[in-house]
Amino acid sequence: MKFSPSLTKRLVEVLGTREGYELINRIRGNSINPADAKGRATAAVANTYVGTFNPPLTSLVKYDHIYVDFASTNTGAATLNTDGLGAYSIYKQGNVELAAADIDINVIYSLIFAGASWQITL
Repeated sequence: MKFSPSLTKRLVEVLGTREGYELINRIRGNSINPADAKGRATAAVANTYVGTFNPPLTSLVKYDHIYVDFASTNTGAATLNTDGLGAYSIYKQGNVELAAADIDINVIYSLIFAGASWQITL
């Protein structure tokens, strides 16, 4: 069974959780292993996160799925640069910029690369 990207997006909006993404990927038959796509992001400058992944990401492709443990809370709109591949804005609910404290410490977030930005599941 295959879902279109728009249907997948709608299902995720309805489900709205990391578990929703995992469920959709299981239904689609994709094998996304969180252990293979996880990292820690730190911010030397507020809201400018730099992520290091193990194994390192070598490129970004639309719909890439990662899990990130952020080391600091955001104070507004934010970007994420994964393994030196470029800083991309992080949005929620389509193209809505993050508000203060949307990203918190001690939480693992699911992010999807949308081709020109990251979409975060809060």
